[in-house]
Amino acid sequence: MNYKDKYTSIQVIDDPTNGLVKLGLIDRVDSDRKSKITNNFVSQIGVLDPNVLKTVIKKLNDKLPLKTAGEKILGLQYSGVPMATALALERGSRFVFSTATNFGNIQDVFSFTEGHRNNSKYYFYGLEKGDSVIIIEDEVTSGKGMVDLIKALRIYNVDIVAVCTALETVTFGARDLIKNETGIDLISLIKIDIN
Repeated sequence: MNYKDKYTSIQVIDDPTNGLVKLGLIDRVDSDRKSKITNNFVSQIGVLDPNVLKTVIKKLNDKLPLKTAGEKILGLQYSGVPMATALALERGSRFVFSTATNFGNIQDVFSFTEGHRNNSKYYFYGLEKGDSVIIIEDEVTSGKGMVDLIKALRIYNVDIVAVCTALETVTFGARDLIKNETGIDLISLIKIDIN
């Protein structure tokens, strides 16, 4: 199935959601970044349909390892926050998300600088050394930010149980980059190719 706009076409490679893509799950490619897909479960501007998010999270959770005691779900702001919240509710787990805001003493707070996004710095309040986490994103495109985050978390002594995304853009080789750089297999729900 192909979706076209004035910037690119989108080829759906795998959609086990029984046609959520047909319902407008994927809208368009952002005009400023060809690798940015706008989706209707978290990154849409306007009203979001909670039933779409529930369906996406339930199907993604079915692909994840069983819940472990004390696991935390970790999401990056902004679009990773509703994803982490929804997955935590689905699994009955606690969740942590990043913020760009520095709240006082940051000596004991895990922080991460995403190099490929203008060196944006994120703080993860509530994440502790020795935690086990599942990282979730709404989409993974290049995989560079994910690799940097995984490496930083490991230095901080955090165990990464799984890395998952609702939408994987296979065009840029993120899956291979993440596997080659970290040894972790990316778990994705929907795979698309853009050109």
